[in-house]
Amino acid sequence: MAILIVDNDSKSLAPIQQQARKKGEVVHIALGASLALQRMAEKGPYAIVIAEQSLSDMDGLSFLHEVRTRWPNTVRILLSRSPLDNTTLTQAINKSKIYYFLSTPSTATEIEMMLDEALQRYDRNVALSTELHQQHALFAKVLHDIVCWLRADVREMISPVLPLFRALYARLGNGTAIVPETALLSSVMGMICMPQGTLDNVVQGKTLSAEDRQHFAAHPLHVVELFQHFSALHSVETLLQEYAALLQQCSGADAEDMSCSLSTKKISSGAVVLALIMEYRLALYQKLDLDTILHVLAGSPVKYPPEYIQALREEVVHLERVPEELPLDALKPQMIVARAITGERDGAEIVLVPEGYELSRTTIVFLRQTARHGRVHEPIAVFRTART
Repeated sequence: MAILIVDNDSKSLAPIQQQARKKGEVVHIALGASLALQRMAEKGPYAIVIAEQSLSDMDGLSFLHEVRTRWPNTVRILLSRSPLDNTTLTQAINKSKIYYFLSTPSTATEIEMMLDEALQRYDRNVALSTELHQQHALFAKVLHDIVCWLRADVREMISPVLPLFRALYARLGNGTAIVPETALLSSVMGMICMPQGTLDNVVQGKTLSAEDRQHFAAHPLHVVELFQHFSALHSVETLLQEYAALLQQCSGADAEDMSCSLSTKKISSGAVVLALIMEYRLALYQKLDLDTILHVLAGSPVKYPPEYIQALREEVVHLERVPEELPLDALKPQMIVARAITGERDGAEIVLVPEGYELSRTTIVFLRQTARHGRVHEPIAVFRTART
């Protein structure tokens, strides 16, 4: 785990550096709040951030509040060489949620105890956050499956590109995809809120009118209200709003004002990947080949970074592999349907599961029930994922 120390003078915090390195921790130094935020964005996440109150470009309290907003699991420690008044201390507790206040000079024992407690707190924060996000993702997956089985017209919207989304997110070094995956899966709720004509035009690969594009771009916003009632889901809510803003940009609305580089916008990489994947999905509906799709994406009003488009190309090629032929009883959750699963039900030949769909326990149970009351054509062509 890494610790970031932020001050105007790297020499003044030498005792803390020494104690942290004695414990075998990686210690980085940033001279000022601006450099610290840049370092955290590039090298983070950090387990602990220790900031001096009297920074030159931003006071320590304001800096740690920004850290709390962007990296909530990081343990925040405020250090001051002079006593703090009650107002400042109150802000430290209520606004920045400072875990520890350290005055100088401090003994080696005090610093060691502080570091031990802070590292333990970080481990607990990560464990709780991971568990919570996994619950969110499970909820979103169930929500997605229910909607898809009730509404066949949205069944193929997201599931075929979900493995691609996960692989692309991981390739770009964005860490766990749990939060953006939750946003992507739950956004299907917004799709059924679109006018039926718009949805029909999307899934039939027709050229969308300006009105259709506006309706489609707004679909993530229909889900935002669902997450507003749960403070623990604030990260998903924020991501859906950013995702909607990028889809609005893709639609061409206010193009002169919006088609600036993403690097100048405060939009998360998760939202960028979501928008990129959805533009790719819409292009697939139009039955475009990969080179044409990538050319379209390169000219998008969003102005995706070239490395994102290159990573997309590489992942698409990687996922185009030979499928495995399996009997129904060998299917497992999270396998990807490589060829539409067909069968007979009530005397009619039907598509039971579309190509590209990610199998869930519910879907497998549905197929087995269909096999008992009708017929499922076997073998079934699937792709295994890293989790199967």
